[in-house]
Amino acid sequence: MRKFNLALAFGGMVTVFLIVGVLFIEKFSNSNGEGEGGSKNELVSFEEREQIEDHETALNEQTDGDSGVHNEDSDDNEGSRMMHEWVGSSEQEVIDEFGEPERKDPSAYGYDWWVYPDKQAYRQIGINDNGRVVTLLATGEDQEKMEPFTVGTSYEDINGEMNFSREVQLEDEYATYKFELTEEEQRVHPLIQHDDVWLQLHFDAHEQTLSSVRYLTSEMLIKQRPYAIIYRGELLEPEPISEQEWEEINRGAEKQIFHFTNALRHQYGLEGLEWHDDTATVAMKHSQDMEANNYFSHTSPGRGELQDRLANEEVGYEMAAENIAAQYVDGAAAVNGWLNSEGHRVNLLHDEFTHLGVGAYKQHYTQNFIMPW
Repeated sequence: MRKFNLALAFGGMVTVFLIVGVLFIEKFSNSNGEGEGGSKNELVSFEEREQIEDHETALNEQTDGDSGVHNEDSDDNEGSRMMHEWVGSSEQEVIDEFGEPERKDPSAYGYDWWVYPDKQAYRQIGINDNGRVVTLLATGEDQEKMEPFTVGTSYEDINGEMNFSREVQLEDEYATYKFELTEEEQRVHPLIQHDDVWLQLHFDAHEQTLSSVRYLTSEMLIKQRPYAIIYRGELLEPEPISEQEWEEINRGAEKQIFHFTNALRHQYGLEGLEWHDDTATVAMKHSQDMEANNYFSHTSPGRGELQDRLANEEVGYEMAAENIAAQYVDGAAAVNGWLNSEGHRVNLLHDEFTHLGVGAYKQHYTQNFIMPW
């Protein structure tokens, strides 16, 4: 007998059909003028300026030259280097310390994600075209090098030390940027600067503990702009992305969501999920359908409900669920959003699911969980 539940992201649980979760973030993205954070963000430009190339060059000096964080000539002992100190390092230094990654996936922001999917010490390391680390994502209980921001530390303890603010300012020679966080953003993913590196601290709002950390250069923070932003000067934009490039980014994002989901499940003492190709096809088609037909729902105008879409691909299951998200900077950010939304969290951390299929299409993401027959 099949089990069906409906878990709504805005609260409540009603026994009806399927476990489903909806998460849509109206955000300022680089493609449609909206941004991540739970409400529409307003962008205000106070003045125009020329020579944007000079601005990007100045920001790039943080990672391509003497960054003040770390470079090839540093005499630091790599074995004792903290995670944030890897920003600015060379790709060879990364290989020497962590070995070759399992995958190298392109991103939408001009760097490749080097993925190390160890569930106990999960890492994604973003390396740009100049062979320098410009961002990292880390989680796992074996992350001693994340100190003082280790997974499982309470929000209260870290906030007591760092004093999280709802307004964070970034300045350089050419421009001034002010990020404005909502109360919810301050609570679940505050932004701080630590030793010249920007950190997004992702908290599990239900447990009130740190679940993962994203480290960024100033340039990456401005290009991704995961919060509302007011700026004076020129707003840096990522390079345009071709359809072929999006295809490669999408396939990488799907596997990142899969591995990051399993890393989070491991933190909560749950078994990892197995990848399911046919279910991934269902998920990918739904993400593509939402993008192409400009809607955001578990109900496709042409393909029906989740049970209809699974049946169309001849996926047999005893229990199934779906999470969807849109307009996050990438797949990992969507997973953190799901973790902090009650309905999605139920699916993400459900102990009866055994398989997962993920589908990404540009900035639309779908997770389909199943327990096969």
